[in-house]
Amino acid sequence: MKKINDQLKNLIINKWEDYLDGKVAYLPVVGPVYSSNKAFKKALLDLFDFSKFKKMVPYDKDRRWTVRKREWIIISEIVINDNLFVPVISFKKHGNSLKIFYYSQKKFNSHTFKKIKKFYKKIITKYHIKRLSIYCFKKPLIKKDLIKQVIFLKLITKKDDLNRTSKEVYNFYKLPLKTRKTFINFKKDNSLEGFDFLYKKIINKNLSAPTICITQDNKIIGAIGPLDIKKDAYGRKWLLPPYFGVTKEKRGLGYGQKLWTKAMFFAYNKGARYTLVQNKTNSKAMFFYKKMGLDIGAEYYILRVS
Repeated sequence: MKKINDQLKNLIINKWEDYLDGKVAYLPVVGPVYSSNKAFKKALLDLFDFSKFKKMVPYDKDRRWTVRKREWIIISEIVINDNLFVPVISFKKHGNSLKIFYYSQKKFNSHTFKKIKKFYKKIITKYHIKRLSIYCFKKPLIKKDLIKQVIFLKLITKKDDLNRTSKEVYNFYKLPLKTRKTFINFKKDNSLEGFDFLYKKIINKNLSAPTICITQDNKIIGAIGPLDIKKDAYGRKWLLPPYFGVTKEKRGLGYGQKLWTKAMFFAYNKGARYTLVQNKTNSKAMFFYKKMGLDIGAEYYILRVS
């Protein structure tokens, strides 16, 4: 497929939307999207049109980290028949990777797998691809190297306005300098994810996006941030997914709950009305979000092929 005219574009978008069930969907490039009772078509059209010109959609969560994205839908290689294959290329230093988003009413099976591998072989040299992953939205019949991800939806409501304060929870920038410096040791905890990145991109540059910390004995033992609030495809404010964690030795003592409720209080008072977070199934984070009353908005599966 070399050129997509408006008629074919609309056919792809309409078929794509038919495969999206519920109020939450995981979309290529932008990740989890909440539509509420609105159609997904607006987000899909944006994604399609902006990818065509290799530009980020205005509400892409990665805008807080970078001005240039290195992941795009390969518009000219979309395959539409009884299924829909949406290929996404990620440009990396040590070889590009390809993600194929598989949309269908049928579960992914060995026959479909052969089709995708044939398609993959056709474009592997053209796009200098080293790795392949397949994203499915119904549980595949193939179980090899399968990772299940869960997207949680938290509606932020007036109830969250009640979670006003805790003596141990503070905005990072309002902590004493001596305590702020302990973030360097906090982020080194191997059981935490993302805080080294957060430190480099936000905290070390003294950027304004808030990070909320919980302390003990003048040391940071937990954090959630950055608490970035942006407008989505439909003009509603939402809390972009933050990094969130408590040091390993302090878990199970209620610190995570204090951080979370304080973050939701902050988000509500800044106008956010929902947030989306995702984790691997059966992870400790997944059980935490269930305990906090979050709903499962969607699930998807990743097959690591090469």
